[in-house]
Amino acid sequence: MVALRHAPKPMPDAAAADVAAMVLLESAELVSALKRLPRRQREAVVLRYCDDQSEADTAQLMGVSPGAVKAYASRGMAALRAQLEESA
Repeated sequence: MVALRHAPKPMPDAAAADVAAMVLLESAELVSALKRLPRRQREAVVLRYCDDQSEADTAQLMGVSPGAVKAYASRGMAALRAQLEESA
């Protein structure tokens, strides 16, 4: 009871619970869509856009050329878009 009484109050500009639920749902959909990508496309998309790596760093981590990273990322993003639009 003491912990409940002294729980931190949400900030006035905090998002409502339904907004948080939608964010989690969208994250789950994104993760599911990422899992359906081929491995190299998934690696490129996650490293470039989720981990915010440069093309050069991504190429080095993946052991491919920067041009290959561009191709994998481009194809991966197109596939993600198609999957997410299909599920909407």
